[in-house]
Amino acid sequence: MFALVDNAGAQAFNAALITHFGNASCGICALQNPPFKNTILTPNVGKVHLIKVPTSFPGFNPMYSAIPAICNANLTYNNITSTPTAVINGNFKKSSLSNVTQSDINTINGQPSPIRITTSHTNIGQKRTVTVNITTPKYLNTLPPIPPPEYSPRYTAGVAEHPVRVYGAGLIDKSFSYSTRPGAFVYTAKGLAAAVLFGQSTTV
Repeated sequence: MFALVDNAGAQAFNAALITHFGNASCGICALQNPPFKNTILTPNVGKVHLIKVPTSFPGFNPMYSAIPAICNANLTYNNITSTPTAVINGNFKKSSLSNVTQSDINTINGQPSPIRITTSHTNIGQKRTVTVNITTPKYLNTLPPIPPPEYSPRYTAGVAEHPVRVYGAGLIDKSFSYSTRPGAFVYTAKGLAAAVLFGQSTTV
């Protein structure tokens, strides 16, 4: 899930987060990428957020070669064995790009978000520090926050048992330009994963 608001009192919008695993030498990827952009990304600006994770298969991929450790961590975490693969909101859907539908996006956008994410950042020279705060909107005034039954795996005798959630923080590059690639034209890659972290702190 990806819920982001600028105002702490505003409704948390539930945007779709799509992690796209692809390869520069993948013929099927080349066929599915344009329709995916035209039917999913372009009509849903602000409703869909995209992270691209390059893979080492089925062939050579200069984008993977630039950040293999980050790519491998995401491939393992999401159990990716083929390309192109789209992972939507973690466990909402895992499929090829061609099977991502507008109905998927509408379903996610129409659901209330169980979390609210707010961010702040400071700049000191070339150092950028970003702080991410995650809260439960319906229970902001309750300490500790108790999730409602629908977000809890078990609900017995009126007591909600807290579910285990894994939160990931991601950093993407706006664009990279390659003068050559498998093929023969200039390629600009946008939204590449610079870091996608799960339960850890790191410097990138």
